[in-house]
Amino acid sequence: VQRLQVIFGKLDQDKTLTLSPPEFKRLICSVVRPPPTKIVFKSIWLDVCHLRKSGDGVKEIDYETVKAWLDF
Repeated sequence: VQRLQVIFGKLDQDKTLTLSPPEFKRLICSVVRPPPTKIVFKSIWLDVCHLRKSGDGVKEIDYETVKAWLDF
């Protein structure tokens, strides 16, 4: 969990305590090979947004949502 917090903090470039789609895409592209297509990424994003804990779930997702999606 602590490592995820550090990674989340590094990805959150604008320091809003949320990840925008481009910020989240950096995470996905770092672990998925080959990088997902636009359609696949959009599906991943919508899946994560479905679990949103706070925020609008369309423009950004928070740490708790990412944690829940990763099943931590």
